[in-house]
Amino acid sequence: MRKVMLSEKKLVVVLFVMVLVTFFFAQADSSKIEKMFLNTNPTVTTSIDQIQVSGVKTMDIQPIIPAMQLR
Repeated sequence: MRKVMLSEKKLVVVLFVMVLVTFFFAQADSSKIEKMFLNTNPTVTTSIDQIQVSGVKTMDIQPIIPAMQLR
């Protein structure tokens, strides 16, 4: 008789290893996404008050609005 190459036990072992590999890659990707979402880089700023233009804060510069000049 011929021996079955892929027995039930071998199939279970192969599937278990595939699940472990899949979960490993999923965990690595989720940690990358979490780092991108949290943006742990402290040098990036989004506040307009912290932006400097030649030593003057942008909030100190008065905008030129044509409607205000007509008054």
